[in-house]
Amino acid sequence: MEYQVQLDKKSIYNIDRNTLNLSIPYSYFSNLVKLNWNDIFFGIEHRYFPHQIAIEHASLELSNNIDNSPQEVLELVLLTPKEAIFPHSIHPYIDILVKNVSKEEKSNTIDKMMYVILNWGFENIKQFENPDEFLKIVYADFDYPEKLRKLAGYAPASWKNFFVYKSPCESTEERMIGHWSELLEKEKIRFGK
Repeated sequence: MEYQVQLDKKSIYNIDRNTLNLSIPYSYFSNLVKLNWNDIFFGIEHRYFPHQIAIEHASLELSNNIDNSPQEVLELVLLTPKEAIFPHSIHPYIDILVKNVSKEEKSNTIDKMMYVILNWGFENIKQFENPDEFLKIVYADFDYPEKLRKLAGYAPASWKNFFVYKSPCESTEERMIGHWSELLEKEKIRFGK
């Protein structure tokens, strides 16, 4: 039986944000952005990585800050392999750690996670038969953010210059990839390590 966290119906976390069923390695996330406990919680709740990642993150946090780590971080690290099998085993600890994350950091979680997913998609673009479809799904999964509107192919008619060719040989896909790259550069400045 999988542990279910009770969330307010108005919570932005109630939306299924992983309809592609992506499972992106923790190392990919942590090499790209600085993760906090709210990010870890979000990633686990939306199946971007398994619940055991909380233990891996706690180990990393403990090794980087052994003197000032909260007791819950130590408790996560000390979970036995048998205990770590069960998703509910991390929640008494991660729930407390999430409460200690600042409102500002919490407000960045969704955009930060979207950036990592878009970056992963961009790096793995050759795996997709239709990259535009990947973008449309991410656009929907993250509740139609304005910054993805052009990328997801939902540009309004007033943006007709968006699709104007820069050169006679540039394809629509090349333009989309160019805009995708530009967005990632902006987000890297905001969230990158």
